[in-house]
Amino acid sequence: MARAGEKKVRLANVAEFKHLEIQWDPKNNLTPEKSYIEHTGEERRQHFGQFFTPGPIAVMMADWVASVNPKNILEPSVGTGVLLRAVGEFVIESKVTCVDIDLSPMQLARKSAPAHLSCNFLHADFLLLNMREKFDGILANPPYLRHHDISYEKNIYEEIGFRNNISISKACNLYILFLFEICRLLSEGGRAAVLVPADWMSSNAARCFREYLIDRRIVKEILYLDEHGHHIDGAITTSVVLLFDNNKVADEEFVVKHYSDQIELIEARTVLWKDLETAPKWNSILLGRSSKKNDSLINLSTIAKTKRGLATGANEFFHLTDGEVSKARISHSNLLPCIGNAKDVLGVIFSDQDLKDLAAFGARTKLVNFSGDISPAEEEYIEEGERKGFHKRFLLARRRPWYKNEQRAPAPIWAASFGRGQVRFIWNRSSAVNLTTYHCIYPDNLTDVQLAAMVCLLNSSPIQQRFVDHLRVLGGGLLKFQPNDLLSIEIPDIRILSDAEISTLNSYLVRLDLEMRLQRQTNCAEIEVMADLSQYVENLIAVKFEGGEIGITSRVHVQRCT
Repeated sequence: MARAGEKKVRLANVAEFKHLEIQWDPKNNLTPEKSYIEHTGEERRQHFGQFFTPGPIAVMMADWVASVNPKNILEPSVGTGVLLRAVGEFVIESKVTCVDIDLSPMQLARKSAPAHLSCNFLHADFLLLNMREKFDGILANPPYLRHHDISYEKNIYEEIGFRNNISISKACNLYILFLFEICRLLSEGGRAAVLVPADWMSSNAARCFREYLIDRRIVKEILYLDEHGHHIDGAITTSVVLLFDNNKVADEEFVVKHYSDQIELIEARTVLWKDLETAPKWNSILLGRSSKKNDSLINLSTIAKTKRGLATGANEFFHLTDGEVSKARISHSNLLPCIGNAKDVLGVIFSDQDLKDLAAFGARTKLVNFSGDISPAEEEYIEEGERKGFHKRFLLARRRPWYKNEQRAPAPIWAASFGRGQVRFIWNRSSAVNLTTYHCIYPDNLTDVQLAAMVCLLNSSPIQQRFVDHLRVLGGGLLKFQPNDLLSIEIPDIRILSDAEISTLNSYLVRLDLEMRLQRQTNCAEIEVMADLSQYVENLIAVKFEGGEIGITSRVHVQRCT
């Protein structure tokens, strides 16, 4: 949850946030969670990855755990105690071990804890406790910290992996480590309920956890909370509740329940474990929207390579406007044209003229790229950056020298790294490189008209629907993916399309670009050309690649393209 370029040291930096004595009166209508939020800043909550469990979800979790009448309960990230209070509504005589690294919210949990529970509060980092005691009930909403926002003096991934006899990727987010430990500490016959982001279902790094679940089969239900709802205040992510039952019965199946943003059950489906054994990612299968693989199409990896955009580590230092360049007196030989904001690109074709227009409007279009001689003015600019502490940031502290950027050739195709509903692909006809707001696609030996046709195909609904298997869905339906995910996109082989088909796709791309520019938007909701394009691509696949016949089909509805 931190800004790019920062590094959070989970233990060493805890002392930076002083203990807050927060008053809470059970007689007023203010919950401990609201009291905590009112008395703390967002920076503190983000540092500790604190996002509080909504009441209705806490009740569902507590009900699951309480059904086995647990006598020894663990809450490894107790926070203000919402799960503790929820389980207190279901159990009477239970011992509860409550752990948290931040004493301030935990004191609210202590004040609001049900009197009939025997609670033991531990001010500690759960991952470092290496607990041996088993628990027959566990409830948790682990801290949501990304892997590059945490650090330990020891290799915590290796440590947790050793305890659980598994190799854990260092790219896993913190909650994955909590999940492994929770499963290890769950006693035979015990139940656990854990609220986590849904990105483990599609993350490459979390494959180790998916394989662990297939092997153990202790997940009995997954509660999927509607991706268009924001169930966790402040967390821009889709959430799921994992319901574990360590009954030592290797079930062949489990249940996925999909809830609306009002926490109302939309549907429930049964998923077979065997269907997940060969699936690289799970989100589309669990949501029942997986598309069947088409052997007549090719993966993008056959004809292209991908890379992420340039990560500067300090955009305010490296990505500048023309005015800022003039003020700093940076030589043009140490600059590259660069796009870093997705909103700066209208349409699906970007040219050098577009780049000039953006620069004239004061947009950031220049990337500082010290590669030759450095003038006295540029040395002064570098020194000013050091006074601001840029050289100490996570990425820059590891570069030699810190102000030397990584290198990328301009990518012929850009893929927006975030999108709602659909992902926007752009034909880059300019000389600009791009920051991480876009991923880079480098096709192999394609002509300009073939490149344009590929971009057109990638933006069409039939291809986008196949791509959904590789997307991570965040809160509000926001899609997120990595460069390697692009390589699995199934598309028609551009190299064997006829000149007429290539020409038609080029025409569609120009029309799409024009309409998007006229509407001054970066999406394409309900516009005529997208519907026509999608129908054309469906027919193209059916006739040329599947040997079918062109028939009259209903118009394809495309919600948006961003």
